[in-house]
Amino acid sequence: MRKLGKMIAATVFAVTMTVGMAFMTFAATNEKNAEYTKVNVAQVEDITDLLNVSDSGAVNKLENIDGEGLYSYYYTFKLSKASYVDIKSYAKLVNYNFQADMMLYLGTDKTFAASPVIESWMDGDGKEYKTMLEAGTYYIKICCDIHKDAGFTNEKTVNFAIYTQPINRSGAKGSTMKTAMTIKNTTIGCVTSTSKNQWFKINAPQKSDVTLRSVITAPTQWNEGRANVCAYDKNGAMISSKVSMATNSNNSATITLKGVKGTVYVCVAAESGVFNVSQTAVVKDKYKPSAPSVSPCKKGAKVVSGKGEANANVIVKCNGKTYKGKVDKKGKFKVNVAALKAGSKVVVSLKDAAGNTSAAKTVVVR
Repeated sequence: MRKLGKMIAATVFAVTMTVGMAFMTFAATNEKNAEYTKVNVAQVEDITDLLNVSDSGAVNKLENIDGEGLYSYYYTFKLSKASYVDIKSYAKLVNYNFQADMMLYLGTDKTFAASPVIESWMDGDGKEYKTMLEAGTYYIKICCDIHKDAGFTNEKTVNFAIYTQPINRSGAKGSTMKTAMTIKNTTIGCVTSTSKNQWFKINAPQKSDVTLRSVITAPTQWNEGRANVCAYDKNGAMISSKVSMATNSNNSATITLKGVKGTVYVCVAAESGVFNVSQTAVVKDKYKPSAPSVSPCKKGAKVVSGKGEANANVIVKCNGKTYKGKVDKKGKFKVNVAALKAGSKVVVSLKDAAGNTSAAKTVVVR
């Protein structure tokens, strides 16, 4: 196991600032056993600042190099909110444009199974990685390849800085059906590197046509993002064909669902990249309620009762007069009327909130 020498922090510079680090000396280079240095991540107020900051940052120096090979630094940082994240690293390892490289890994655990997010293969080649991450704890490993040779002058420095900005969205991350965000007017979500889906939901209390429109946009100056959008019922069964969309081309998708009732779930699933999601829904009830069922009407009764579409208005016509009531949320109604006369007819119909009127049900008083 190779040893790291003492790490010395220089200064953390910029006005909109970025990273403060407490440096320590440690020997372990195996990520499972390494001591991780905490990185304090501050917020950048404007995304423009985030994307155009200087390449400088906290400076680490490798010392007491013995032999050649990979030397690693380990860091951990925490995001309290989903955020845009910009990581910059600048390696100055030798005084030549070859024979040195730097790799930076970013992960949600200490295994670092994925490929490095930053690779710098030449001396002085600064690299940048921009992404969006959910709230949580993250780990960084920086590997530097230093060569010992009498003909080389090893500079042995790595600059490292993190910049973040909270993401403005309508609710929780919505990465599952269970945590789906309710669509209210235009609801804003996001697909991040650590949450590949964004779920939304809309409720159609009565049989309705539902139009769903999804729009994805890459963050400022970021040219990435492809996604599919699809609708599901409460049981997770697909109720629409999958629609593909991509930023900078067809970055929107419209799905129309005919005659649905209950909760509809919409999933915007990433094929690649990270992006913001704008989701709107229009629910139009164009369907007449079914004709009500009416309980038998007896001579002298002063109540007409029955069952019908929940929350619909009830119109009762009898004895030459019109009476009104409402179906409760359980689908039952009772309407007070004048005493019914034997042989007369009671005509009952329903009118829903959208103005659709049912066929009438006629009952003869016995």
